[in-house]
Amino acid sequence: MHIFRYFLKVFRKGSFWIVLMYTVIFSGISAFFSTMTTNPTEQAFELEQSNVAVIDRDHSALSESMTEFLYSKATKVDIQDDETAIKDALFFRTADLILILPEGMAQQLQAGQTPELISYQIPDGTYGMMAKQLAESYLRTARAYFAATGDFQTEKITEDFADPVTVQTTGQAAENHQTRAQVLFNFFVYSVMAVMLFALPAVLISFHRTDMRRRNAAAPMGVTRRNLMILTAMLVISLGIFMAFSLTAFLLNGSYLLSIRGALYLLNLLVLVIVTLTISFLVSVSTKKGAAVSIAQIISLGCAFLSGSFVPQYMLGDTMKTIGAFTPAFWTVKANDEISKLNTFTTDTLGTYFQCIGIQLLFAIAFVSIMLLLGKRRRTEA
Repeated sequence: MHIFRYFLKVFRKGSFWIVLMYTVIFSGISAFFSTMTTNPTEQAFELEQSNVAVIDRDHSALSESMTEFLYSKATKVDIQDDETAIKDALFFRTADLILILPEGMAQQLQAGQTPELISYQIPDGTYGMMAKQLAESYLRTARAYFAATGDFQTEKITEDFADPVTVQTTGQAAENHQTRAQVLFNFFVYSVMAVMLFALPAVLISFHRTDMRRRNAAAPMGVTRRNLMILTAMLVISLGIFMAFSLTAFLLNGSYLLSIRGALYLLNLLVLVIVTLTISFLVSVSTKKGAAVSIAQIISLGCAFLSGSFVPQYMLGDTMKTIGAFTPAFWTVKANDEISKLNTFTTDTLGTYFQCIGIQLLFAIAFVSIMLLLGKRRRTEA
């Protein structure tokens, strides 16, 4: 326990207050960026603001009723049934969604089949996505009415969708939390790495001084036990940093994190903490104390820019994505982005998320392997 207490003592005297200050500052910056995220509560999911063009190739009573229904919920855009006109409308953003009702749609529904709607929308466009979901809901409802009554009951469907307030409010709240949580945890990638890489290597380097290594070699305590105590002390500090940022997330998102989605965000953050812990070990055995702070800044900032912590990954170029894929932070951000897209949580839908978690852990194993090789060489030199 002597080395454990000594490690915490060195940390308390040399880094604790600076780490606490950085944690508060970075938590505040993270909170600022997350609250500055576009708030969909006021206008983002008001479907009336979306521009929708419907091309009716079925020309049935159902398709005409559906077209009229969609135009009552959105702004109507008239375009020709022509590939060039469709591309122009999307390029100039005249329409958020272009929906084509295929020929034979009503007959397919009568046969109990689900017709495939042909749609074109602006990439990552929220308005188009919501309008398409509404169209699909209309078809599902029509099929259900036909199965039960033998008629599509188009007037009844319109009545069912007449009051959008309750549905919109629920969607607004959920999406608002998703967006803010996603931005918050993505910025945490930089914050956690910056704080941990500033604090831990500086303390660890003091144990790697030549005089300290020789003194420890002559001590009766074994190398394994000594390293275990150092690792325990680092885990305590790392978990403290993890809890501090988790508390910030809870304060900003409330009970939202007490859900499966929130648990996935926190698990991903914990894996990042573990990976950063291994990087701290690697930095401590490969650099001197004077260079540790500079290297920590380079690693944290470099990973943040390449991973999508500051800028969303979909806005990064292909070259940056390729380079960023060689950093663990890239997969942390990708996992956060995957969480925000999920509506259901099953082994199939969570496949990509756990793949990102696994890749991060592989990075941790690689860093530990390199650290052990460098540590062995240092012990030989001592």
